[in-house]
Amino acid sequence: MKLEWLRTTSLVLGLLCAACSSDDGDPIDPSGDGDQDGALDERELPDLFPPDSGASDTGIGSGDASSNGDGDGDGDGDGDGDGDGDGDGDDGGDGDGDGCVPFGVIEHEHTSEAANHITEALPASEYNSSPPSSGPHCGTWGHYATFVAERPLPACNFLHNLEHGAIVLLYNCPDGCPEITDALGGILADPPTDPDCIAPRLVLTPYEEMDAKVAAVAWGFTWTSNCMDAAARDSLETFIAAHIGTRGDAPEPTVCGNGGFAP
Repeated sequence: MKLEWLRTTSLVLGLLCAACSSDDGDPIDPSGDGDQDGALDERELPDLFPPDSGASDTGIGSGDASSNGDGDGDGDGDGDGDGDGDGDGDDGGDGDGDGCVPFGVIEHEHTSEAANHITEALPASEYNSSPPSSGPHCGTWGHYATFVAERPLPACNFLHNLEHGAIVLLYNCPDGCPEITDALGGILADPPTDPDCIAPRLVLTPYEEMDAKVAAVAWGFTWTSNCMDAAARDSLETFIAAHIGTRGDAPEPTVCGNGGFAP
């Protein structure tokens, strides 16, 4: 009886051991994947990425259609529409400075010199501006009119006009400059308003002792240019309106009448 029990027990144990082993004697993985710790056995992994298969993970591979921007549609901005700003639309203009304003027109303020009367004219070099704009001058002033080359109004006399608040227009054209004289004559024909006198106190005379081709003078101020165009004329009229009579710095700005020096 005892021997029979031992045989039965041995048979049961043998069956149990057989159940714990595979046909080739290896332990059986409960998960059925051949690895006791639950990991895949490398020997059983299929070759998912064989050499030169061209397969890749999404977004990482080096194929032409990849998403890393190396393909033909890389969008690197090298196309014709790069907007480098090399076009001709810079609106810079020619920049050649042909216009009278602002390239050739200059207004200066000068220190006002004493308005003393003298009996003999001083040379132009004795004054602190060219043309003279203040300082010693003759006792006779000129008519408010147009003077000509045959009888110009000297600086010694027109300085006295400036003392009375006048504006004197000058031109230096030994060979003639009709475009300048016509423009200056037009200003005399239609002058800016004089704030103090019925007849605007303007004088036009040739004057050769200056470098500029055309000038205007108020007491203590000069306006000079080498040409006259529409912009220069506008600038000159602005100068006249700003300095005539009591608008300027003349010592006797309300004296209106003509002087004894006529054209």
